[in-house]
Amino acid sequence: MRGRSYVKRFAVGAAAMLFLLLAFSFAAAERFVGLDMNGDLDCEYGDFDMGRTYLVGEVGTQVTVDLFFDEVPPFYGYGCTFCVAEGGNVGTATWVHSVAGGNQTFCSDTSLTVTVSEWITVGYPNYKCWAVNAYDFTFQDPVTTFPAKVGSLTFTVAAEGPILWIIDAGNTGVQTTQFSSIEFEQGMTCQNYASTEEASWGSVKQLFR
Repeated sequence: MRGRSYVKRFAVGAAAMLFLLLAFSFAAAERFVGLDMNGDLDCEYGDFDMGRTYLVGEVGTQVTVDLFFDEVPPFYGYGCTFCVAEGGNVGTATWVHSVAGGNQTFCSDTSLTVTVSEWITVGYPNYKCWAVNAYDFTFQDPVTTFPAKVGSLTFTVAAEGPILWIIDAGNTGVQTTQFSSIEFEQGMTCQNYASTEEASWGSVKQLFR
């Protein structure tokens, strides 16, 4: 009986330790979700994955940006809301899903079914957002290879100026099982250095004090 008690205690302790390790690894990760402009499924500052300034000669051209998830457990569904700081600089936009799902949606700023986080609406008053999601309701074919491209947005450059992307982590997550999901925090998204400088972070931070 004593031996079984030790085994049981060890199993419980090991499970608790594994949970803490996983929780720490997810919390410590630099990013879970981001946008990618050059197909390397990463968001490097030098690649301008999270946006750049477009010149007058580029107005009217079409650009494609991929949405990817990384450092997450295998998942059966995802949802993401991402925005552009100056919505007037982006014209028409279309979305193509890269993963299968029983339910796939793409909503523009005029038909969003989510409430965009206040730090975006206050910090970027000219924002425009898109929300995408896809779910495999059979729960038989999870996404297991990472980083995982889940879809692509093709947009038209409508005006000269910055097109800087922002991910609303509060409206982003993955479905890991039928009954559990991971919701992201702001530190789990790729960041655009230029956009954070343009926003008045002092005023934005006041929202959370």
